Amino acid sequence: MPWSGRSITRRISESYVLRAAAAMLAGAASAAAFAPIHAVPVLLVSFPILAWLISTGGLRRAFWTGWAFGLGQFAAGLYWIGASFVYTGQFGWIAGGIGVAGLSAGLAVFPASAALVARTFDSLPRRLVALGAAWVLAEGLRSWLLTGFPWNLTGQVWAFSVETLQPAAWIGTHGLGAVTVFAALAPAALASRRLRLGLLLPAPLAAVLFLGFLRDNVRTLDLGEGPVVRIVQGNVPQAARLDADRFDDNLRQYVVTSRTPPADPPPKLVIWPEAVVPFDPTGREDIRRNVRDVQQAIPGDVRLATGGFRIRPADGSVFNSLFFLAPDGQVEAYYDKVHLVPFGEFLPLAAWLPDVLLPMTGRGMQAADARARVSIPGFPPVAPAICYEIIFPTSTGGPERPAWLLNVTNDAWFGRTSGPYQHFAQARLRAVEEGLPVVRAANTGISAVIDARGRVLARLPLGQRGVIDHPLPVPEKPPLHARMGDVPLFGALFALLVLMLATIRQKPAAADAAKD
Repeated sequence: MPWSGRSITRRISESYVLRAAAAMLAGAASAAAFAPIHAVPVLLVSFPILAWLISTGGLRRAFWTGWAFGLGQFAAGLYWIGASFVYTGQFGWIAGGIGVAGLSAGLAVFPASAALVARTFDSLPRRLVALGAAWVLAEGLRSWLLTGFPWNLTGQVWAFSVETLQPAAWIGTHGLGAVTVFAALAPAALASRRLRLGLLLPAPLAAVLFLGFLRDNVRTLDLGEGPVVRIVQGNVPQAARLDADRFDDNLRQYVVTSRTPPADPPPKLVIWPEAVVPFDPTGREDIRRNVRDVQQAIPGDVRLATGGFRIRPADGSVFNSLFFLAPDGQVEAYYDKVHLVPFGEFLPLAAWLPDVLLPMTGRGMQAADARARVSIPGFPPVAPAICYEIIFPTSTGGPERPAWLLNVTNDAWFGRTSGPYQHFAQARLRAVEEGLPVVRAANTGISAVIDARGRVLARLPLGQRGVIDHPLPVPEKPPLHARMGDVPLFGALFALLVLMLATIRQKPAAADAAKD
């Protein structure tokens, strides 16, 4: 029969176009495993398809097959980035499409490299193991190279449940990704009648998920609580935020929302999201008036944390900052963002470009040197994370360990797309990895209080205006991942690949020796 299953697979394996299309569709389907859909079982189809496709050609075909798979996954998973281009001009959607395509094409080099490594092994069992190990190592490189972009890592597919989040406390997001990819490749082993391998590959995932279930349901979390914080979600549309004539109205909306009558006990810290104040509040009388307005509705000494822009007097450099204002409105502490958004907050290689080639935003903002914790009177030390800094580990296992993470962001750029949900899912993972509660203030949502186990204690959904008053959850002792990081995992995966390569080279040498 011309259209039998065997005929179709042969046609796909022999055609460059059909092979690339199949890989791209499989990659796009795998994106459904991420937030907000979390269709994790789709990985049991997409990864075996990738493994089969890279097995039906040489090294070059394997590379481009992996690239096509990555292109489909990133384009489908990161489409929401294009929404931010709407505010750049009349043809924003076109520019957004080009931007997402270009970014996806560049990021696809990482899965392509993993596919290339896997194809160096002729044995199916070794190839599947190599694909899983190389995939996670490639995600590690993607998280680090060129300032890093650890978005939609495979381990993040489990952020839909408290129980499935718990293994991140021991093995981190990358470790969770490793056991997930190995499990997803099990159907490929079973289809090739490798029963033992097909049962072995999902065993680590089953084990850590079972232990995660026990951690969440057997070992209780200390329910002691700290001072009350108020998160303010003003829900100001991005178009209004960019309108200079509406700056005062936008700020006033946050003041009015902040004046919502509190419960007992009243909050001690009011938190506004990223860049709510569109200027440097240092020494500004209007900001002091706003703080006093908030204090009229909230009894006691109330402090305010707000995103804004700090200007360094020495050279005029601009920082995306988080300011902590005392009850009298004076700035008593600030934090400058370290991980800036490429092409959004800074222009890569801008120092090498002549002024005539720079965009209207110039060379962009200045990044701080290192993440830091901040001390606020009446509160335990906090580690701020502005915008997508929350997707980067904060190295909180040492003696300078903070007691909580404060994430302020503005996801209004992306509207009601999957972007804000993916961002929120990663904040929950960070809480579990670090063993620290996360207080999250987002302009249009999702704002929330998350405890050190990843439980959402209170939240405001996307697109809603309001406040959250909630006591600050307590931290846990540093979990294994907060103390060890990802180095042991990456070292083990790299050693596994080297060991398998070394045994391949030893076999021909042993055969030659036998002939002699």
